[in-house]
Amino acid sequence: MSLRKAIACKGPVYIRMPRNAMEMPVNLEKRSFEIGKGENLLDTGDDVVILVTGTLSVDALKAGQRLAEKGYRVKVLNFTTVKPLDKKLIRNAYKNCRLMCTVEEHITTGGFGSSVLELLSDMTHHAPVHVLGIEAGSTQTGPYRELLDYYGLSADKLTETIETYIHNLA
Repeated sequence: MSLRKAIACKGPVYIRMPRNAMEMPVNLEKRSFEIGKGENLLDTGDDVVILVTGTLSVDALKAGQRLAEKGYRVKVLNFTTVKPLDKKLIRNAYKNCRLMCTVEEHITTGGFGSSVLELLSDMTHHAPVHVLGIEAGSTQTGPYRELLDYYGLSADKLTETIETYIHNLA
């Protein structure tokens, strides 16, 4: 589906293909893919908004579900494309949230999280935004799932980290 959209797109296109087989969130299997549009994976409220891009959508969704089971009101938004960015969806999600986290399998500078911070910089609402990803200069190697855990990007680690951020709001 994304390949067909990329072929039809005028201008350069980059498609990232993970080397490992990836699990898909159930509600993404029959989605309609649109360049520049994000999609809602979970919506139990807007205390915490998790924005995710790429292969980490399953881990972010699982983390959101676990937080919701603990009583937190959570929204998880997935972005299959980051340029153009779905500015309207991000701004609307930010307006009422108490905390926003971006999640990406990328360095934390110059990526998706940086684009979100830039987009939100002129808004009057001032909820904290945390960029979760890989620190620049990281050189750890190993099996994929172990690396996600090491860098704090597995569902378990995301749940722990985001819950810590929630507790620090008080």
